[in-house]
Amino acid sequence: MPRRSAARSVPDDQFGVDPMAPRVRYDVAVAAALPWAAGILAVCYLALVFVRPLVLAPAVSRDPIALSVSALTTAVLLASIALAFRRRGMPLRLAHPLTMAVVCVVAVDSLAEMIWSGDPRGTVTIALAVTAAGAALLSTGWFLSTIGVVWAGWLVVATSLDLGPALRGWLLSMVAATVLGAMIMLSRRRGLDALAGALQHVAQAAVRDPLTGLTNRRGLVMLADELVALADRDGDVVSCTLIDIDGLKAVNDVHGHDAGDLVIVLVADALRSAFRASDVVGRWGGDEFVVVARGCGPDTEVLEERVHAYLTRTWTRFDMWTPAISAGRALLPDDAADLAGLFDAADVAMYARRAARRSASVVAAD
Repeated sequence: MPRRSAARSVPDDQFGVDPMAPRVRYDVAVAAALPWAAGILAVCYLALVFVRPLVLAPAVSRDPIALSVSALTTAVLLASIALAFRRRGMPLRLAHPLTMAVVCVVAVDSLAEMIWSGDPRGTVTIALAVTAAGAALLSTGWFLSTIGVVWAGWLVVATSLDLGPALRGWLLSMVAATVLGAMIMLSRRRGLDALAGALQHVAQAAVRDPLTGLTNRRGLVMLADELVALADRDGDVVSCTLIDIDGLKAVNDVHGHDAGDLVIVLVADALRSAFRASDVVGRWGGDEFVVVARGCGPDTEVLEERVHAYLTRTWTRFDMWTPAISAGRALLPDDAADLAGLFDAADVAMYARRAARRSASVVAAD
C-alpha cells in the first residue's frame, strides 16, 4: 500500500465548499457590481450638468440651472459611493441598502426634473430606474421596498402635474417597467443559483468517491485533519481503522470488475452501518477503506464481526465471493505523532492482523 501524504498537504479551500446561502450569494453579487454602476451613473449625471440647460431650457418654467444643480448633486453622491468602495470593497450588509439608495437618488433627480419642467417625460428615466432595480437588487424584500418608494414618489408628482388622460399611458409604462424589472431580478437569481449548484456539484465530486458515495482520499484527509484538530483541542484521542476487502482480486479476475464493484459497494454500505454518523468513513482506493473517528472506536475483531454479519445478510452470491474483510486500528497520539503516521500505523496493524489470522488458519489446518 503506498505511503500516505501528510494531511496538511491538501489545501483547505478544496473541501467544504458550500455554495453560499442565497442571501449571502446575492449580497456578494450586488456588492461587486454597485461601485462600477455608481461610477458609470456619476459620469452620466456629470454630463447632464452641462446638457440639461441647453436641452430643457425652453420647456422649464423656472430657472433651468436648478436642474443642473440637481444633476451635479446626484453625480457627487454616486461618485462618492463608487470611490468609497471601489478599492477597499463593500461590506456585504451595505450592498442592498446602498443599491436601493442609488436607485432612489436617480429617481429623486428625475422627479425634480418633472417638477421643475412640468414635463411628465421624466417618467422615462424613473421607469428605467425601476427596471435597473431588478438587475441591481437581488433580494426580494429590498427590490419591493425600492419599487414602493419610487412608485410612491412618482404617483405624488405625476398626479400633481394634472396630466389628465395622459396619466394612464405613463402609468402603464411604470407598470411595464416594474414587471420587466421583476423578471430581470428573477432571471439573475436563477443564473446565480444555477452557478452555485454547479460549483457545489464540482466541490462534492472533488471529495466524493463516485462508486460508493463515500468520501474519497482527498476528502478523507481533509475531514480527518479537522477531526484531529477538534480532538486535540478537547484532549481526546483519534482512532484510524483501515479495512481491506479479502479476496476482491479473485472476484475481479474470475467474474469481472462489475462484480468487484458490487462487492465494494456492499462493503461500503456495511461500514456505514457499523460506524457512527459523526465518524469519517472513506474509500482510500481500490479495495481499501479508512475510518477516522474521535475516541477509540470499535475493536477490530468486533468491527469485522459487525461487517461480516451485515454482508452475510445482504450478499447472495456466495459462489462469487465469501464475505470477509481485514481491519487494523491505530490511535493518535498513542501509535503515531500525526495523521499521516496514524494512517501508516493502521495499515501496519491491518496487515499484521491478516498475517496472524492466516498463520492461525494454517496451524488449525495442520
